[in-house]
Amino acid sequence: MLLVNLLANNITLDGVALKLSKGETAFFTVKLYDEDTKSQYLLKSNEKIIFGVKKQKNTSTYKIKKQLSANNEINGAYPFILTDSDTDIATGRYYFDVGVKTSNNYFMRPIKDQILSIVNAVTYKEDIE
Repeated sequence: MLLVNLLANNITLDGVALKLSKGETAFFTVKLYDEDTKSQYLLKSNEKIIFGVKKQKNTSTYKIKKQLSANNEINGAYPFILTDSDTDIATGRYYFDVGVKTSNNYFMRPIKDQILSIVNAVTYKEDIE
């Protein structure tokens, strides 16, 4: 599978692919494409897609973990929603990727080893009265 998506195409000069403010809600979609046919790939009923964020690649502890299935598909895309509590983690750089587990139990990572930067915001949700 091949992923064509903003997450893979928006890498800045400092290597950051995704930059969010601490406590910010974020929405993004992922579209999958078959590497051989170049056609769009939709998950089958028992397949899953995961967005994972970790401080270190070699740890089993996720800072953010979102999983979707075929039922979550909207117009050929899989919408990930990061809530304000998801992104309420320490500022700094994190690693993220997107993985797909197929019906025949294969696992592929169409987006690999990208950098997420969590930064302080000027205004937070709690500041709004």
